[in-house]
Amino acid sequence: MIADAGAIPVPRLTAAVNDILAGQYLKLFHRKVNWFYPRAALLAALKRQFPELAAFKITNPSLGTLRIDVEKRRAAALWCQEEVCYFVDHTGLLYAPAQQFSNAALFTLTGLALPLPVGSRPLAISDW
Repeated sequence: MIADAGAIPVPRLTAAVNDILAGQYLKLFHRKVNWFYPRAALLAALKRQFPELAAFKITNPSLGTLRIDVEKRRAAALWCQEEVCYFVDHTGLLYAPAQQFSNAALFTLTGLALPLPVGSRPLAISDW
């Protein structure tokens, strides 16, 4: 069960989780069994695949069920380079591509013409 996905398609999250939980340990135990699922690997993969989400909380509400609650990042500013803009959160993380706005409601930062990938921080946290 995946809750609070917001703009993230639930089927995409479900597919990512199922890919991570596929397989067995020592060909004896399925990774999908509650007691044996790879919690650290699951969290790391979800953070890597969904940078637009700020937090993940995984719980086991009942036998055979994993519940994953997610929290979306909130945009604090826009980072624009030539024709490309990204949303920036309060920590300075570029987390998702943004459309070009003529009257942006967010503070807009312009940077070098160097390409910056999603997941990078052009400014240190202390600079905010």
